[in-house]
Amino acid sequence: MKNAFHPFFLPFSGKQGKISAMRKIQATIKITIIKTAILFFAMQTAVFAQGQALPAGLDKDTEVYYQKMVLFKDNAETVLIFSGNVEVDRQGMTLSGDYVIVWAKEKPSAEDTQDKTSFEITYLYAEGGVHFAQGASSIICDKLCLNVQEERGVFYSAEYRTKDVEKNLPIVIMADKIIQADKQTFEAYNAYFSTCSFKEPHYAFWSYYIKYSESQNNLVLLHTIMQVEKIPVLYIPLVVVGVNDELLLKHFSFANSNRFGTKIETEWGFPLAFIDKNADSGQEKGHEQDETKEGESSERNKKFGDLLFEYDYMTKRGIGLGLDAKYKYGKTEGSLDTYYILDKGPDPEVPFETRFLPLEDSERARIKNHLRYSFTEKLRLDTEISYVSDRNFLYEFMENEYKNGKPQETYAYLRYANNNVAATVLERARLNSFQSQMEYLPQASFYAYAVPVVKNLYFTNRSEIGNMRKSYDELTEKPFEELLRFDTLNELSYPFSFLNMHFFPYTAGRYTYYDMTPSGGEDMDRSINSAGIRMFTQFHRVFDVHNDTLGMNGLRHLFEIDMRYNRNFSSDLTNAGIPQFDGTDELNEFDEVAIDLRNAFETKSKKGGSYVKFLEFNLGVEYYPEPQRDTMGADSQNYLYPMNWMLVLPSADKTYPERSFSDIQGFMQLSPVDYVGISSLARYNTYDSQFDAIYTSMVLRPHSRLSVSLTDTFITDYSHSLMSSLYCSFSDKWTASFSEQYEFETDMLISRRVALHRDLHDFLLDIYFDIDQAKEEQTFWVTFSAKGFKSGFSSFREPGQ
Repeated sequence: MKNAFHPFFLPFSGKQGKISAMRKIQATIKITIIKTAILFFAMQTAVFAQGQALPAGLDKDTEVYYQKMVLFKDNAETVLIFSGNVEVDRQGMTLSGDYVIVWAKEKPSAEDTQDKTSFEITYLYAEGGVHFAQGASSIICDKLCLNVQEERGVFYSAEYRTKDVEKNLPIVIMADKIIQADKQTFEAYNAYFSTCSFKEPHYAFWSYYIKYSESQNNLVLLHTIMQVEKIPVLYIPLVVVGVNDELLLKHFSFANSNRFGTKIETEWGFPLAFIDKNADSGQEKGHEQDETKEGESSERNKKFGDLLFEYDYMTKRGIGLGLDAKYKYGKTEGSLDTYYILDKGPDPEVPFETRFLPLEDSERARIKNHLRYSFTEKLRLDTEISYVSDRNFLYEFMENEYKNGKPQETYAYLRYANNNVAATVLERARLNSFQSQMEYLPQASFYAYAVPVVKNLYFTNRSEIGNMRKSYDELTEKPFEELLRFDTLNELSYPFSFLNMHFFPYTAGRYTYYDMTPSGGEDMDRSINSAGIRMFTQFHRVFDVHNDTLGMNGLRHLFEIDMRYNRNFSSDLTNAGIPQFDGTDELNEFDEVAIDLRNAFETKSKKGGSYVKFLEFNLGVEYYPEPQRDTMGADSQNYLYPMNWMLVLPSADKTYPERSFSDIQGFMQLSPVDYVGISSLARYNTYDSQFDAIYTSMVLRPHSRLSVSLTDTFITDYSHSLMSSLYCSFSDKWTASFSEQYEFETDMLISRRVALHRDLHDFLLDIYFDIDQAKEEQTFWVTFSAKGFKSGFSSFREPGQ
């Protein structure tokens, strides 16, 4: 609120108005009103017509427009009464009203003129449709009284409007009474505060008492009720917030669910900042400097992160508390994610919840902390700590992270990278005993990629040594396995081109040493050799084709052929005789030939002139020269370097028959114009002569405010589901959506969601109704989220994330 309301003076300072000052203001108002009444009954005055000059020496910087003026002498004061569409223009300020009274007192003139007397204004009173404006701020009120000398005043039935210049955000306060306590502080009673500029704001905070201090740049609201469309939704006893800072309340939601009962969730945000008392010296790159006078130092708050506090209440589960943080300062950045709940336990009457019974411990929590420190551009350290109290915690409260997030890890990782050379040290230890996890205690690695040896001959090396430990879930009661392993991969490549063909042949040797055998022997080693070649070529042609209906503005066809042959041609041990820890130990003899055919049709964008994809379709397949060895089991070798990434899936009876070819993989995407888009991914099984999987998606946009999408997922013998959704925007502020998923195999509606969205300037309002048939759960949500705010890391709130 940099351009806060400034009357003839300025609005407000951070000093609190004293009781004596307030009483003085009230007494001044009473005297002013009494004087005004006396003036009207004592009209032994001079009456001036419109356009006549003001008395000599009366505030030469003030211009007054009026229909009628009365001049009255009251002891040492001169009183001017203006009426009839009065407008006062004084030093960049305007005041208008039906009726304005000005009090001025004589003072000795400092100028060397014949008239040694001048006048200065002491009081102003106005009523009748009063409009008061200066800069970007204005007040509309029924009446006002200002003490110009002491820079104090009162506004009755007032509507105050200004703008936060930094955020380009309107600030509106409507109150029965606004009191200007001193030069930079004002207080409002029975007031509404909002950032909605409409005459009837879509949302507002009603407060018994509001105080704004420009010097301290903060806002205090006492006994506050948040209202949306005049409906009360939240009560807050006390709010103290910096006006230019982000809003304190980041997220509020109310929900009712048969799993959690009535649920209230809130997130509160606080900026992490420090005070730089000499902002002009030692400024960090990218920070603007404060304007300071010569010889002075500036003082500013530098924000380097956010701190979030979560408070949730669930009638069936209890109270949940969370503390999250995100920060970036200098060479350090990181995040903290914590959540704690004293859990009452799952509801045994909800079938889905019974899988989580019995409750192991009512005190449940998670702590996740990530820290990155960059010593230089080439050297950095990453650390992460992840603790979860029990195996079901994430599944129950943070299902999205449980299903789609990265594994819970505790590690320290030091990395040095300089162009094509890198070295790393990794220490990863298991913290959660219910996880089966690979530990490195520690592991050191070295990488050198495509180092020139002679012309067109390049050398690549990857070497590592590590103390490996495989820890199992405590329920399995299996002891951990541990050994020391050294592994080095050395590769020579010789890329060259012939005509329009590009060739990348290579040969590689890999050596691995183990200090223990699977049977407990002293040590063992293995050598495996590889060779292969990749061939790549591209053809293109441009066609002069134009069609506005299909959005074609010229057409360019790109055709690419990508062929690979890879072979691990010798290994002195099979992976069955090697301790299995990670991908290095799964290597085996393996052969494959792969071919990818890629087609892309591009057209020129009419907006920027660049080429965009109009139609794309690709085909890929792998051939296995020794299918009996390589395809009759779940051989993970097929997706380990240097092989390709097309998995061989089991047949319908879950066995792996001998196959010479992988599934034929096809991809197609058509997006001719903005109002339609189609994409499909299919896997055709050449052994069973059927499709193993087909994924198809279509989006229709018949109008800029309406879109419909359909997604069909077909997996042979497993699932066939259809997901449909409808999105409609009624206006720039109101949108609605509907989505559901139906499973044909079980003839059952899996899920359904109806949602309504409203833009409330600073906040986003979302109303959801969810049906999750798999969990037998129905949930009704009402959420408020601050704009630009992404819900906290530990939050299990789904809508609005």
